[in-house]
Amino acid sequence: MNTFNRNRFLGDVGLLLSTCQVSTGGNGPFFSYKLSPVEEGNSRGYLTREDGLALYFSFDGYGNKGKIRIAYFCGDLNRGAYVTVYDDKYQRVSYPSINVSMTKTAVQVARDIEKRLMTDAVRVHGLVLKSIDDSQNFVDGRKAATIRLAALLGTEPKRDHYSKEMTYEIDPFVNVKSFAANGYGEIRVSSANSIELNLKSMSFETARKVVEALSKILVPAA
Repeated sequence: MNTFNRNRFLGDVGLLLSTCQVSTGGNGPFFSYKLSPVEEGNSRGYLTREDGLALYFSFDGYGNKGKIRIAYFCGDLNRGAYVTVYDDKYQRVSYPSINVSMTKTAVQVARDIEKRLMTDAVRVHGLVLKSIDDSQNFVDGRKAATIRLAALLGTEPKRDHYSKEMTYEIDPFVNVKSFAANGYGEIRVSSANSIELNLKSMSFETARKVVEALSKILVPAA
């Protein structure tokens, strides 16, 4: 199977899958597939559904001679990074895959994908999307908490010198006149609701004000 035929084969499989409804219970919706072509000298290609679900095809690979390995792939959903997913029992979930003979036609392979792979692929794809969404919500919450705390101190969050990315750290003493009168320390934001406040070497007057503020929060009302 030459490179041109592999691409034509994948294109045919993608077209056939776009008219199947096995993975959606027979009620739709229909999804179109985009082909990432097999490059010359390579043996791998991808079909990506319009909702981001991707299928990876490996032709005649090492230890898999005469077969095509077809596997779910998270594609570009996480900027190309692999997404590890877990089930509701916190067990790691493997990406599903099947092997089919290279002698099969595009019609036969499309049917194999729908019958043997697509149900699991759709399930794992849902877990991948949820994991990405949860991760983004975590990042957004952490960033929002950092910005809000920095604003209360009239400053900006620290940023990496080179990348300029937020480090989720704040210098609470950045606007004071001298170390001797106030102290030093930092605020670290691990998540939206996990924040470390570290203040050191404060004068008695500064410490008194901090303790008075803490007493209103931590000491139970009589």
